[in-house]
Amino acid sequence: MEDRDLSLLKAVAQGDETALEELMKAHMPSVHAVARRLLGDDASADDAAQETFLAVWRCAKSFRGDAPGRAWILRIALNKARSAGRWRAVRRWLSLDHVISGEPDAPTLGSAVADPSPEADPAGTRERGDRAERLRAAVANLPPRQKEMILLRLEGLEINEIAAALGAAEGTVKATLHQARARLEPVLKEAP
Repeated sequence: MEDRDLSLLKAVAQGDETALEELMKAHMPSVHAVARRLLGDDASADDAAQETFLAVWRCAKSFRGDAPGRAWILRIALNKARSAGRWRAVRRWLSLDHVISGEPDAPTLGSAVADPSPEADPAGTRERGDRAERLRAAVANLPPRQKEMILLRLEGLEINEIAAALGAAEGTVKATLHQARARLEPVLKEAP
């Protein structure tokens, strides 16, 4: 896949719209998932994903190929989601209509933890849903760098890809992920 991403990014740098469409098909699910987990809703994630691929179109010429293409794209997605989150905070702060306690729930990791099948035990499903909600809340309360690394790991990136995406040393990524897992461990160890 990496060779394909690199060749597609080179084609995008030359103005090939078809190559951009192929990159979008390949990476939109991961880009959207990262943005959704950081921003908490589909509409904001959609906007951040669009901004991500606009940036890929505009900046493909500056891609040097030191990192895998997927990692580069997800780094842009993280930056766009962070920026959207900062602007949302500023807009809330400036808004007179904002109710401080009226925050919508952030996205859940329930799709990864809960059993959505109809034959699942309703009580067990509720307990798993509760556990997923506690896990989601625990991830949301991680320090920003730990949360970003956990989200990238959930998207299947390897340590070296996370390091490339965030401009960090692999040892730093390993240590930060270890710290994040230690913070999440009490939630993970709770009975479902």
